[in-house]
Amino acid sequence: MEIILKNFSEINWVQVFAGSLIPVLIYFFQVITTSVKNKKLNNCLVGDWYSYHYSRRNFNPTFRKAKWEIRANYFRRSLVIKITDEDKNKTELKYFGRVKFDDNYIAINLTGKNHSEIVQTRLLKPIPNDDTIMLGFELAKDFDHEIYTSVVFICKNKRTDNMAKTILKESVEWYEDEQCIRLSKKPVATDSMQKKQELNSNKY
Repeated sequence: MEIILKNFSEINWVQVFAGSLIPVLIYFFQVITTSVKNKKLNNCLVGDWYSYHYSRRNFNPTFRKAKWEIRANYFRRSLVIKITDEDKNKTELKYFGRVKFDDNYIAINLTGKNHSEIVQTRLLKPIPNDDTIMLGFELAKDFDHEIYTSVVFICKNKRTDNMAKTILKESVEWYEDEQCIRLSKKPVATDSMQKKQELNSNKY
């Protein structure tokens, strides 16, 4: 009994306590660095965007364009996204969403605020510049209540319908042997380049 008590008293509790703190400190350091990194990426996403993609209404293909207003909700540590369809009816759909970063991609999960809909979108991580763009795919439910996936183009500078349709067409490829679609990895023309191309085409 005396030997046990002696060994117990010889334990350096300062070293034990310090040793136990090391993994805790490493964990919190990783959490803080990840939080700072994600905050920078979140700040890059905050603002107004314009999105373009194809869907289907009454079993007919329809070209959809919308304005995304992305705002930060610091209480929920998430992003609030309000999407307004830029059609004649100006249909307003409000979503709440969270953004997760996966290597060079962004995963956005949206849930309708006033309607029952869940939209999942995966985009290339944006590179901030004067014409920031994002390309990717969304998985959703169309107006005929059928699930579909479609390439989506999102940009800071508004595009004309012809510009957006050209980008969508050139940004996706079908792989027959895999039975899947993938991004084509073709460079997307900037807003100024496309306007110049349209002006030149209108001359002839």
